Amino acid sequence: MTTTIKGARTIANDQTLSGNLLFSSSVSVAAAGTTQGTATLLTSQYNIITSGTLNQGVILPPISSVGAQTVYVSTGSIAVNLKLYPGTGASLQPLQLELATNAALTMVPFYEGFYICVPVSSTGWSVSLSPPIANQTSGIAGFSAPVGATGFSAVNGTIVAGLSITNKTANFTFSNNQNGGVYTCSTDGVVLSTGINNATGSHFFFINTAAAGAAAIAVTNGTGITLVGTVGAVSFNGAGTLTNTKATALPGDYVEFVQDASTVKWYCLGSKGLWAFA
Repeated sequence: MTTTIKGARTIANDQTLSGNLLFSSSVSVAAAGTTQGTATLLTSQYNIITSGTLNQGVILPPISSVGAQTVYVSTGSIAVNLKLYPGTGASLQPLQLELATNAALTMVPFYEGFYICVPVSSTGWSVSLSPPIANQTSGIAGFSAPVGATGFSAVNGTIVAGLSITNKTANFTFSNNQNGGVYTCSTDGVVLSTGINNATGSHFFFINTAAAGAAAIAVTNGTGITLVGTVGAVSFNGAGTLTNTKATALPGDYVEFVQDASTVKWYCLGSKGLWAFA
Protein backbone atom coordinates (compact mmCIF):
# COMPACT_ATOMS: atom_id res chain seq x y z
CA MET A 1 0.00 0.00 0.00
CA THR A 2 1.25 3.48 -0.85
CA THR A 3 0.39 6.46 1.37
CA THR A 4 0.78 9.95 -0.11
CA ILE A 5 1.33 12.91 2.21
CA LYS A 6 1.00 16.39 0.74
CA GLY A 7 1.82 19.69 2.39
CA ALA A 8 3.56 20.30 5.73
CA ARG A 9 3.03 17.67 8.42
CA THR A 10 4.43 17.29 11.95
CA ILE A 11 5.22 13.76 13.12
CA ALA A 12 5.83 13.38 16.86
CA ASN A 13 7.83 10.58 18.53
CA ASP A 14 9.65 7.75 16.79
CA GLN A 15 8.12 6.22 13.68
CA THR A 16 9.02 3.00 11.84
CA LEU A 17 8.82 2.97 8.07
CA SER A 18 8.89 -0.19 5.98
CA GLY A 19 9.61 0.01 2.30
CA ASN A 20 10.98 3.08 0.52
CA LEU A 21 10.38 6.72 1.40
CA LEU A 22 9.68 8.37 -1.95
CA PHE A 23 10.13 12.08 -2.67
CA SER A 24 8.54 13.97 -5.52
CA SER A 25 10.76 14.40 -8.55
CA SER A 26 10.71 16.08 -11.94
CA VAL A 27 13.42 14.61 -14.13
CA SER A 28 12.77 16.64 -17.28
CA VAL A 29 12.39 20.30 -16.34
CA ALA A 30 12.57 22.91 -19.11
CA ALA A 31 13.94 26.29 -18.04
CA ALA A 32 12.00 29.24 -19.49
CA GLY A 33 11.84 33.02 -19.60
CA THR A 34 14.54 35.50 -18.65
CA THR A 35 12.79 37.12 -15.68
CA GLN A 36 11.48 36.02 -12.31
CA GLY A 37 7.92 36.24 -13.58
CA THR A 38 8.50 34.09 -16.66
CA ALA A 39 10.79 31.38 -15.21
CA THR A 40 9.57 27.78 -14.85
CA LEU A 41 8.08 27.05 -11.43
CA LEU A 42 9.70 24.11 -9.64
CA THR A 43 6.97 21.82 -8.31
CA SER A 44 8.97 18.85 -6.97
CA GLN A 45 11.57 18.26 -4.30
CA TYR A 46 14.10 16.89 -6.81
CA ASN A 47 14.36 18.77 -10.11
CA ILE A 48 16.59 17.87 -13.06
CA ILE A 49 16.79 20.63 -15.67
CA THR A 50 17.21 19.04 -19.09
CA SER A 51 16.65 21.96 -21.46
CA GLY A 52 17.09 25.72 -21.55
CA THR A 53 18.90 28.46 -23.41
CA LEU A 54 21.30 31.09 -22.07
CA ASN A 55 19.89 32.96 -19.04
CA GLN A 56 16.55 31.17 -19.02
CA GLY A 57 15.54 30.17 -15.53
CA VAL A 58 13.56 28.30 -12.92
CA ILE A 59 11.87 29.68 -9.81
CA LEU A 60 11.56 28.17 -6.36
CA PRO A 61 8.08 27.65 -4.90
CA PRO A 62 6.61 29.88 -2.18
CA ILE A 63 8.05 29.13 1.27
CA SER A 64 5.58 27.13 3.30
CA SER A 65 7.71 25.54 6.03
CA VAL A 66 10.97 27.05 7.30
CA GLY A 67 13.76 24.51 7.57
CA ALA A 68 11.79 21.57 6.19
CA GLN A 69 11.12 22.38 2.55
CA THR A 70 14.32 21.30 0.82
CA VAL A 71 14.42 21.70 -2.98
CA TYR A 72 17.19 20.11 -5.07
CA VAL A 73 18.09 21.46 -8.53
CA SER A 74 20.59 20.01 -11.03
CA THR A 75 21.89 21.41 -14.34
CA GLY A 76 24.11 18.45 -15.19
CA SER A 77 23.23 18.24 -18.90
CA ILE A 78 22.95 21.96 -19.67
CA ALA A 79 25.75 23.71 -21.58
CA VAL A 80 24.84 27.34 -20.73
CA ASN A 81 24.33 29.48 -17.64
CA LEU A 82 20.80 29.29 -16.22
CA LYS A 83 19.09 31.40 -13.54
CA LEU A 84 17.64 30.22 -10.24
CA TYR A 85 15.08 32.67 -8.81
CA PRO A 86 13.50 32.83 -5.36
CA GLY A 87 9.75 33.28 -5.14
CA THR A 88 8.45 36.83 -5.28
CA GLY A 89 9.59 38.82 -2.24
CA ALA A 90 12.21 36.26 -1.18
CA SER A 91 15.99 36.15 -1.47
CA LEU A 92 18.76 33.57 -1.99
CA GLN A 93 21.73 33.19 0.35
CA PRO A 94 24.57 31.32 -1.41
CA LEU A 95 28.02 30.85 0.17
CA GLN A 96 27.13 32.90 3.26
CA LEU A 97 26.23 35.87 1.05
CA GLU A 98 22.74 37.32 0.66
CA LEU A 99 21.52 38.39 -2.75
CA ALA A 100 19.03 41.22 -3.16
CA THR A 101 15.33 40.43 -2.81
CA ASN A 102 14.04 38.71 -5.98
CA ALA A 103 17.59 38.52 -7.46
CA ALA A 104 18.59 35.39 -9.36
CA LEU A 105 21.56 33.12 -8.80
CA THR A 106 23.50 32.09 -11.91
CA MET A 107 23.92 28.31 -12.18
CA VAL A 108 26.94 27.15 -14.16
CA PRO A 109 26.81 24.57 -16.99
CA PHE A 110 27.27 20.84 -16.44
CA TYR A 111 27.25 20.96 -12.64
CA GLU A 112 26.81 17.31 -11.70
CA GLY A 113 25.78 17.91 -8.11
CA PHE A 114 22.65 19.56 -6.74
CA TYR A 115 21.86 23.08 -5.63
CA ILE A 116 20.32 22.41 -2.20
CA CYS A 117 17.80 25.09 -1.30
CA VAL A 118 16.47 25.25 2.27
CA PRO A 119 14.22 28.04 3.59
CA VAL A 120 15.81 29.68 6.65
CA SER A 121 13.12 32.32 7.11
CA SER A 122 9.76 33.20 5.63
CA THR A 123 11.57 35.15 2.90
CA GLY A 124 15.04 33.58 2.65
CA TRP A 125 16.54 30.47 1.03
CA SER A 126 19.97 29.15 2.00
CA VAL A 127 21.67 27.68 -1.08
CA SER A 128 24.50 25.16 -0.78
CA LEU A 129 26.05 22.67 -3.18
CA SER A 130 26.22 18.91 -2.98
CA PRO A 131 29.55 17.41 -4.12
CA PRO A 132 29.79 17.09 -7.91
CA ILE A 133 30.40 13.76 -9.56
CA ALA A 134 33.37 14.99 -11.57
CA ASN A 135 36.35 17.22 -10.69
CA GLN A 136 34.51 20.49 -11.04
CA THR A 137 34.61 23.95 -9.58
CA SER A 138 31.92 25.54 -7.46
CA GLY A 139 28.53 25.55 -9.17
CA ILE A 140 27.97 29.26 -8.64
CA ALA A 141 29.06 31.41 -11.56
CA GLY A 142 31.49 34.17 -10.68
CA PHE A 143 32.77 32.42 -7.56
CA SER A 144 35.28 30.01 -9.12
CA ALA A 145 37.32 29.16 -12.17
CA PRO A 146 35.36 27.93 -15.22
CA VAL A 147 34.35 24.30 -15.42
CA GLY A 148 37.06 22.36 -17.21
CA ALA A 149 39.91 24.59 -16.00
CA THR A 150 43.22 22.78 -15.89
CA GLY A 151 44.88 22.15 -12.55
CA PHE A 152 42.92 21.84 -9.36
CA SER A 153 43.58 21.61 -5.64
CA ALA A 154 41.60 20.04 -2.83
CA VAL A 155 41.22 22.23 0.25
CA ASN A 156 39.30 20.85 3.23
CA GLY A 157 37.60 18.39 0.90
CA THR A 158 36.54 21.07 -1.59
CA ILE A 159 37.78 20.78 -5.16
CA VAL A 160 39.01 24.18 -6.29
CA ALA A 161 39.73 24.07 -10.01
CA GLY A 162 42.17 26.43 -11.64
CA LEU A 163 43.78 27.66 -8.39
CA SER A 164 47.54 27.29 -8.16
CA ILE A 165 49.43 26.62 -4.90
CA THR A 166 52.08 29.19 -3.94
CA ASN A 167 54.25 29.31 -0.81
CA LYS A 168 54.88 32.70 0.81
CA THR A 169 57.85 33.33 3.11
CA ALA A 170 57.57 37.12 3.49
CA ASN A 171 54.88 39.81 3.69
CA PHE A 172 52.97 40.06 0.41
CA THR A 173 50.30 42.31 -1.11
CA PHE A 174 48.07 40.86 -3.81
CA SER A 175 47.93 42.92 -7.00
CA ASN A 176 44.78 44.03 -8.77
CA ASN A 177 44.91 41.37 -11.47
CA GLN A 178 45.38 38.30 -9.29
CA ASN A 179 42.34 36.06 -9.54
CA GLY A 180 42.77 33.81 -6.57
CA GLY A 181 44.85 30.87 -5.47
CA VAL A 182 45.95 28.65 -2.61
CA TYR A 183 48.71 30.27 -0.54
CA THR A 184 50.69 28.33 2.05
CA CYS A 185 52.99 29.79 4.69
CA SER A 186 55.20 28.32 7.43
CA THR A 187 57.07 31.52 8.37
CA ASP A 188 56.11 33.20 11.64
CA GLY A 189 54.78 36.73 11.37
CA VAL A 190 54.01 36.83 7.66
CA VAL A 191 51.16 39.20 6.76
CA LEU A 192 49.25 38.82 3.49
CA SER A 193 47.39 41.93 2.31
CA THR A 194 44.27 41.70 0.20
CA GLY A 195 44.41 43.33 -3.22
CA ILE A 196 42.38 46.26 -4.44
CA ASN A 197 39.54 45.43 -6.82
CA ASN A 198 40.53 41.89 -7.70
CA ALA A 199 37.94 40.43 -10.06
CA THR A 200 34.63 39.45 -8.49
CA GLY A 201 34.88 35.81 -7.51
CA SER A 202 38.60 35.93 -6.78
CA HIS A 203 38.90 32.97 -4.43
CA PHE A 204 41.77 32.76 -1.93
CA PHE A 205 42.83 30.09 0.58
CA PHE A 206 45.52 30.96 3.16
CA ILE A 207 46.97 27.89 4.90
CA ASN A 208 49.37 27.64 7.84
CA THR A 209 51.82 24.81 7.07
CA ALA A 210 54.19 25.32 10.02
CA ALA A 211 54.57 22.83 12.86
CA ALA A 212 52.18 23.11 15.79
CA GLY A 213 52.62 26.38 17.67
CA ALA A 214 55.46 27.52 15.39
CA ALA A 215 53.95 30.31 13.31
CA ALA A 216 51.28 32.99 13.33
CA ILE A 217 50.18 34.00 9.85
CA ALA A 218 47.86 36.91 9.18
CA VAL A 219 45.56 38.34 6.52
CA THR A 220 44.93 42.09 6.49
CA ASN A 221 42.76 44.36 4.37
CA GLY A 222 44.33 46.36 1.56
CA THR A 223 43.55 50.05 1.16
CA GLY A 224 39.81 50.61 0.79
CA ILE A 225 38.89 46.94 1.31
CA THR A 226 36.49 45.59 3.95
CA LEU A 227 36.84 42.13 5.46
CA VAL A 228 33.51 40.54 6.35
CA GLY A 229 32.71 37.28 8.06
CA THR A 230 32.72 35.10 11.16
CA VAL A 231 35.59 32.88 12.27
CA GLY A 232 34.68 30.76 15.27
CA ALA A 233 33.23 33.16 17.82
CA VAL A 234 34.83 36.19 16.13
CA SER A 235 32.73 38.32 13.76
CA PHE A 236 34.16 41.20 11.74
CA ASN A 237 33.02 43.76 9.19
CA GLY A 238 35.62 46.40 8.46
CA ALA A 239 39.34 47.10 8.28
CA GLY A 240 41.65 44.96 10.37
CA THR A 241 43.92 41.94 10.54
CA LEU A 242 42.87 38.32 10.96
CA THR A 243 45.64 36.33 12.70
CA ASN A 244 46.01 32.60 13.23
CA THR A 245 46.84 32.47 16.96
CA LYS A 246 50.39 31.11 17.25
CA ALA A 247 50.05 29.30 20.59
CA THR A 248 47.24 27.08 19.30
CA ALA A 249 48.13 27.01 15.59
CA LEU A 250 48.22 23.63 13.90
CA PRO A 251 49.44 22.64 10.44
CA GLY A 252 46.47 22.88 8.10
CA ASP A 253 44.79 25.81 9.85
CA TYR A 254 43.34 27.98 7.10
CA VAL A 255 41.01 30.81 6.19
CA GLU A 256 39.10 31.15 2.91
CA PHE A 257 37.95 34.37 1.23
CA VAL A 258 36.08 35.35 -1.91
CA GLN A 259 35.92 38.93 -3.18
CA ASP A 260 32.95 40.92 -4.43
CA ALA A 261 34.60 43.64 -6.48
CA SER A 262 31.37 45.59 -6.87
CA THR A 263 31.39 46.37 -3.14
CA VAL A 264 35.17 46.06 -2.57
CA LYS A 265 34.57 43.47 0.15
CA TRP A 266 36.30 40.20 0.93
CA TYR A 267 33.88 37.66 2.43
CA CYS A 268 35.15 34.89 4.69
CA LEU A 269 33.63 31.56 3.61
CA GLY A 270 35.31 29.21 6.05
CA SER A 271 38.21 28.55 8.40
CA LYS A 272 39.94 26.04 10.62
CA GLY A 273 41.83 26.75 13.81
CA LEU A 274 41.75 29.70 16.20
CA TRP A 275 41.87 33.17 14.63
CA ALA A 276 41.73 36.66 16.17
CA PHE A 277 40.66 39.91 14.48
CA ALA A 278 41.96 43.31 15.48
